[in-house]
Amino acid sequence: MGDIKAVLEMARGLELQADQNQAKRLLSGKMTIEDFYAQMENVGKMGFRSVIDNLPGLSGMVKEDQLDALEGKMEKWRFIIQSMTKDEKKNPEMINESRRKRIARDSGVTEHEIKDLVKQYNNSKTMMKQAKGRQMQGMLRKFGIG
Repeated sequence: MGDIKAVLEMARGLELQADQNQAKRLLSGKMTIEDFYAQMENVGKMGFRSVIDNLPGLSGMVKEDQLDALEGKMEKWRFIIQSMTKDEKKNPEMINESRRKRIARDSGVTEHEIKDLVKQYNNSKTMMKQAKGRQMQGMLRKFGIG
């Protein structure tokens, strides 16, 4: 069984506080790749393995080799994001084939890995939008509106 309190204590201990604009973007589902990068950095500071081990439902379910692979992927994603221009980070839809080639060359990864990052970013963005929707529905129900 995971320990949510341990995760929260780790986060508090590192004083992980995103600026208000970032929090608003995350909650509204208008997350940028810069926000995605900041979240990766925060998880890295807390210790990726510690976070996974302390989350209910994930503790013990993720194998060691899967964690290693995911940590390796996240490291490559850092290089990719650092190789993007500010415009590309704000609007990843603009990353076409020629931009992907430049980013791949600059970051030392394959174009496929860049596509993988953009896909994961889009999935995270969609999840944030869905979570916001559920959150709003729950609040409306509390007030007897929904």
